[in-house]
Amino acid sequence: MDITFSKEETNSWFNDLQDIALKIGNNLLGKDEIELASETAKKYIRDINNIQNEIAHGKGYVLFRGCPIDSKKSSTTINSDDVTNETLISALTLLGITMTIGFNPFSFLQEKEGALVHQIFPTRGLTNSSSSNGRIEFKPHVDGAYLDRAIRPETLSLICMNNDAKTSTILTSVDDILNKLNGDDISLLSSSEFIHISPETFGLKNGFEKTKSSILDKLDGNWEVKIAIHNTEPCSPKSKWALDKFIAASNMPSTSINWLPGDFVIFNNFRCLHGRSEIRGKRWLKRCYGSTHILPGTVIDLHKIQKKPNSHYSQ
Repeated sequence: MDITFSKEETNSWFNDLQDIALKIGNNLLGKDEIELASETAKKYIRDINNIQNEIAHGKGYVLFRGCPIDSKKSSTTINSDDVTNETLISALTLLGITMTIGFNPFSFLQEKEGALVHQIFPTRGLTNSSSSNGRIEFKPHVDGAYLDRAIRPETLSLICMNNDAKTSTILTSVDDILNKLNGDDISLLSSSEFIHISPETFGLKNGFEKTKSSILDKLDGNWEVKIAIHNTEPCSPKSKWALDKFIAASNMPSTSINWLPGDFVIFNNFRCLHGRSEIRGKRWLKRCYGSTHILPGTVIDLHKIQKKPNSHYSQ
């Protein structure tokens, strides 16, 4: 589902958010600010029930074009000055749309210092990492594959600030992957024979950084997926065989998001894998997580809320 806002709508929305940004000043974004942004987004977003149905039962994603963002930066590379000197327009758009659609923005203390809005661009010293901070290919994955389902992000929201690199985000539906697998493959992938490892952007330790679980789960008759191809390991030759087949099937993407500034995408993190090719040039997105049951603005400390280490896998 693609939705495009007119220039008049974008400009009016921008002005509304600018008023909110002035009221916020230097305050940190939290529950109150998210609710203000959501009340504004409701003036411009229609057919919310259809949008929710598309995320839950359709293709698993919705693309909005022409969303209000901060002024486009003219520098040839993204750096901390761009982030520090920007206004709050893009962040308020990101958080506001996410909550309006029915998903409360939240974050993890161990990731990007608990920020609700994540800056996604190649970071000096990390460009060779398989992460949102890198430039090298980022293979298909879901976010938080190693986390308990209750605190795993249900949705990811992304908004484009700049994509001079012309690097797309690739989305692959679990349903499309399952169509390429047989019953034995699915049975093996549904077994707890895989090790999920937390990404290098998290500072987890003492047994919290690994968990043993399945890749596929069936809940209320619907299939869900949890995997980060670069951070998932099989526990046996049979599970390796099944993992290899899953990876081959996931390399045939369902959707390619060809980013332009002001594009916003929200997708189902339980039903869609996402990834991208190598970044060659300037690319800057912003991201937030969404949940239907975690309170808006919550910052989760994984060392306190995750299971005790002895219930996780450790070597």
